[in-house]
Amino acid sequence: MSRYLSRTLRVLRRRPAFTLAVILTLALGIGANTAIFTLVDTVLLRPLPYPEPDRLVRVLRTHPTAAYTAFSYPDLRDVRAESSAFGEIAGFSPARWFLSGVDNPAVLPVARVTEGLFAVLGVRPQLGRLFSPEDFEAGRNHVMVLSHEAWQNRFGGDPDVVGRSLELREEAFTVIGVVPPGATRYPDPEIEIWVPATTSENSLYRGSRWLNAIARMKAGVTLDEAASEARVIAERLAVEYPDVNSERTITLEPLREHMVAGVRTLFLVLLAAVGTVLLIACANVANLLLVQATDRTREVAIRVALGAERRRVIGQLLGESVILALLGGIAGVTLALWLVDAFVSLSPEAIPRQTEIELDGRILGFALLLSTLTGIAAGMIPALQASTPNLAGTLKEGDDRAGASRKSRRLRGALAAAQIALSAILLIGAGLLIESFWRLNSVDRGFSSESVVTANVVVPSSRYPEQDDVVRLFDRLVRNVEELPGIAEAAIASMMPLTGHNWCNDFTLEGRSDTESDCAEFRAVSPNYFRAMGIPIHAGRGFGDRDGRGAPQVTIINRTMARRFWPDGDPLGQRLIMFGEAWEVVGIAGDVRQFGPQRDVKPTTYMPFAQRPVTFANVLARTSTDPEALAPAVREEIRAVDRELPIYQLTTLESLVSSSVAEPRFRMALLAALAALALILAAIGIYSVIAYDIRQRTRELGIRIALGAERTGVVRLVLSQAAVVIAIGIGAGLIGALATTRILSGFLFGTDPVDPLIFGGVAVFLTAVALLATVVPAHRATRVDPVKALRYE
Repeated sequence: MSRYLSRTLRVLRRRPAFTLAVILTLALGIGANTAIFTLVDTVLLRPLPYPEPDRLVRVLRTHPTAAYTAFSYPDLRDVRAESSAFGEIAGFSPARWFLSGVDNPAVLPVARVTEGLFAVLGVRPQLGRLFSPEDFEAGRNHVMVLSHEAWQNRFGGDPDVVGRSLELREEAFTVIGVVPPGATRYPDPEIEIWVPATTSENSLYRGSRWLNAIARMKAGVTLDEAASEARVIAERLAVEYPDVNSERTITLEPLREHMVAGVRTLFLVLLAAVGTVLLIACANVANLLLVQATDRTREVAIRVALGAERRRVIGQLLGESVILALLGGIAGVTLALWLVDAFVSLSPEAIPRQTEIELDGRILGFALLLSTLTGIAAGMIPALQASTPNLAGTLKEGDDRAGASRKSRRLRGALAAAQIALSAILLIGAGLLIESFWRLNSVDRGFSSESVVTANVVVPSSRYPEQDDVVRLFDRLVRNVEELPGIAEAAIASMMPLTGHNWCNDFTLEGRSDTESDCAEFRAVSPNYFRAMGIPIHAGRGFGDRDGRGAPQVTIINRTMARRFWPDGDPLGQRLIMFGEAWEVVGIAGDVRQFGPQRDVKPTTYMPFAQRPVTFANVLARTSTDPEALAPAVREEIRAVDRELPIYQLTTLESLVSSSVAEPRFRMALLAALAALALILAAIGIYSVIAYDIRQRTRELGIRIALGAERTGVVRLVLSQAAVVIAIGIGAGLIGALATTRILSGFLFGTDPVDPLIFGGVAVFLTAVALLATVVPAHRATRVDPVKALRYE
């Protein structure tokens, strides 16, 4: 074995350029595949890091026309009491609470949980204890559990943190335990604190749906059995409480499926795309091996003539191919380490289990297997062809490669055409995603995002107990920020667009018996808000100083709300009832896509902040300079008013806009990168085919030139032969794209998956690139010296 290996390495060392080209080509293909498979393996294939994860299910409260799937507290309590299929069921609700009483006060992600959540997940404490039934009783529920990350980062891993009293929302909570690393992966890896879910009069209402539910099925219970029982319970709740539960049912979904449902298609598309890149790399390497096999025709013929068996010849050539692939695999794994880090850093937050993604022994085994199979796949055709030389013709002096060259030319042309076809499919897919992303970014969001900085402020009720105090505080914040150099306008808004937060309030129209209670988004804003955000007022007026506290209550609605509820009339001067009070419509503002360019605009009401103040709001400022550079100054001005005010999400509006399209940008960037890699490999492939073909035909071209053929005619000959390969490849690629691009339909925005402009543009572009790749060898063909060519063998 060692002698065989040393002989193979010696053969490869004699051809360093060939060896390096093959290793680099395979490193790109294997590295990209290893990196993408690392993501797919972690997100789609690996079981969740909990005991018996297959028994974990998400419990969804569904309705035919409602997208919201949360439970009310009473409904969840009834399911927990009546179900015999679940070993445990619990609910959770994410929130952001202000943590004080520590060196660095901050607004942290918190999960309010019902009894049994940690039992459902099978999590045990790393330190202290977890929640007991008594912790959910009134008066005893001011306890908290810390994540391992919060314990390390905020408390330095101090074991004495258990028993310590901290302030959450200005109320004292006692730390009772710490969970181990990784326990925070569900429902949200960012959660730092768990607290018992407290119940108020509002939260006990069956129509108030605020708890997401998760359950662990009992051992031996199937998903169908548990789902059937859940439907029976839902039917009973619908009969007993028809006013809030009519048509509502309960469905179950395996927890892992629930977590990955939104990214499964994306990852499978990426896996197919990167597999296509590997096929192109294999075709490229097979072409190079065919070239080498042709050059070694005489060597192989001599070995066969001396009695070497065909299987030994095939084994030798395949062995060389596999060793090259393994060397390429080693380089590819090194590349994959960098690619995985890059993917994780660029991936949007919607990609689940990002903190678990790593290149481990399982992935290395995949890379080894992939390298071996790649070596066999790339080397099989060249080895089979080289193992059957024409002994009579090959061993004649001066005719050692002619027969083999003619036989391999068609194979090399077919492989080059295959590379072009596969590249066309990837380029068309990337082109569709690029067009879709461009259309998405071209959507009018309804506001001007340039040069706006924003900071979210939470007002402690202990220091600002009255609404008048809150209004005066935010007035001071606006005045201070407006005095900063470079600030053109400052304003207040209860919620900023594109933050993912919504506040939908029920309302009715005063004096209208033809409408039922409906829901509209609510925003409390200061008078300068519309100017600072660049939101136009299409009718009526904006807010002003006259709309202060004690003044008649007024509201501005958006155009969507005006068209929907007053389709044939004028809403100005009309009144709507919200928060139990009447509000007169004084203006109609432009529509704002609060939840992203691909989401529909919802009916929205704006109310003067002074008339409807809230204790959490955004201070925003339009700047005349770089908003990121002014962000620290804005923070300091807020602290100058009250240094203990919690500030979080200090960012720019441009950053929020960018985050809102992070997922489509991620899809586009990955597929475009893979398509670009495929294009480079295909261009190299067509270049190598034409260049080697010209080298093999040096004698023929020399004779043509010696007999008077014009050099432009030689160029036309070379280009015409290349054009046949290119045309076949592009034709096959267009047909393949027609059959595959519909898979991307779910990712496209305003784009036809068979857009003729994209298909035609890719065909023209790929033709130009492929022809460009033939220009250098074609030009070289015109410089053949007839005298030297006639001596060429």
